[in-house]
Amino acid sequence: MKWWEKEIDEIANDSFHGATYLTKKSIELVKKASFNELPLILPKLKNAQPFMASIYNFASFIENNLQNFSPTLCDKWWIEFEKANELIVQKAAPILRGKKILTHSFSSLVYKALLEAKDVQVLCTESRPKNEGRVLAQQLLQDGIDATLIIDAAAATLIKEVDVVVFGADGIGSFGLVHKVGSFPIALAAYEMQVPLMSLCPKQKIWPSDYALPKEERNPQELHFPNAINIYFDITPSKYITKIIN
Repeated sequence: MKWWEKEIDEIANDSFHGATYLTKKSIELVKKASFNELPLILPKLKNAQPFMASIYNFASFIENNLQNFSPTLCDKWWIEFEKANELIVQKAAPILRGKKILTHSFSSLVYKALLEAKDVQVLCTESRPKNEGRVLAQQLLQDGIDATLIIDAAAATLIKEVDVVVFGADGIGSFGLVHKVGSFPIALAAYEMQVPLMSLCPKQKIWPSDYALPKEERNPQELHFPNAINIYFDITPSKYITKIIN
């Protein structure tokens, strides 16, 4: 196995970290590659995490600029991505300030917006099966933010107590918002209870209009049951999203 195949496998099999972390890891991989390796690496990288648009879009950007490739091209893309994320934080924080918020999973962008807003109360779902929402709640408490952990199944019951639901985004396409599994039922509950739902999503996480999501298949053994279906993402149609901040 070539060195880059091993690193792509690590990205593909990472079931805990979010899109921003894995995109940065993808960029570092490409920066190390030789020019002759890139035509082999980029198609595999685009498919490593097909539910994370930023990895796909980064690899596509490099493919489209392959003749002018240099590591600085990767740095340029990442700088633009970080600028877009910081702008979203600055836009979102005043909207969230003083609000009671429900969030699902651990979006680094949502986390930064909550820190910037400061004066917030946050309900964090556990976000099974990996429980990254528990990590978010712990981190927010350490940062002095009023955070409460709830089980995923309680979100619909408690949603009437919040002012807004805030998600990050693994990607947005013509089919809707791709986010941690469990997001769609939360969106349905928010819609029914007339609670606004916001997604924080930079342009680098928007797929081309013709992008088609594959069928998701994850290791069922993670659920420790002989017959199990294990998925990490779901799709929320755009009609249930009140606002996309980008």
